[in-house]
Amino acid sequence: MDQLTNLIKKEIKKQYKSVRQFTSVLDIPYTTIASALKNGISGTAYETVTKMCEALNIRIVNYQHPLLINDEVITVLNMYNALDEKGAHAVRTLMEMEYLRCIGQEGGAGSVFNNFATIGAQNGTTIIEAEDQVSVSELLHEIADED
Repeated sequence: MDQLTNLIKKEIKKQYKSVRQFTSVLDIPYTTIASALKNGISGTAYETVTKMCEALNIRIVNYQHPLLINDEVITVLNMYNALDEKGAHAVRTLMEMEYLRCIGQEGGAGSVFNNFATIGAQNGTTIIEAEDQVSVSELLHEIADED
């Protein structure tokens, strides 16, 4: 199933709880939307797909990688754009750590340490030495396990 179909399914469930409720709000036949969600939206009329996406706050910037743009995302983007380089780097580093956690990828700490070292070198701050990285990595894993 393509990413846009999966995103639409997820958002219908999240925002409307059921396909039937979603179709009643849009005034589109249930069978049309059920078929689109079952078979993928690639065979669905453009007007129908656009109507569905607008109702779900999905902006199709690139059909291959659809984005959910809502007030929360816009607020986060506005805050990110107001950050200086050090703040933007910190947010990107934290986002990378959380992304790796969410996809279940282990060993992401090495790249995080590289990011810290890079920003440290640029700003004259403390750089985590190689021998200390193991201790810090263990501490980060302990913190993550507590959650």
